[in-house]
Amino acid sequence: MDTRQAAQRWADVWERGWPAHDEAAIGALYASTLGLALVYLGEHYATDLVGGAILAETVRVTVPRVGPRAMRVAARLEALRG
Repeated sequence: MDTRQAAQRWADVWERGWPAHDEAAIGALYASTLGLALVYLGEHYATDLVGGAILAETVRVTVPRVGPRAMRVAARLEALRG
């Protein structure tokens, strides 16, 4: 598979997986990108990944608790707007 085909395959999986909330497909894309990035970007990228993983886990844990409240606030603001 050449670079163009690989990039197109990546884009196709993303376009199908993201709207469908296909965690396995998105995770596989992330893992394949991670391997490439570590080779070309080095340890600074690994540090960014750790920070990103911590942020992603914080969001994953927090959204179920905060999400409903945020939706209520958004609905009230929308009602005020008219």
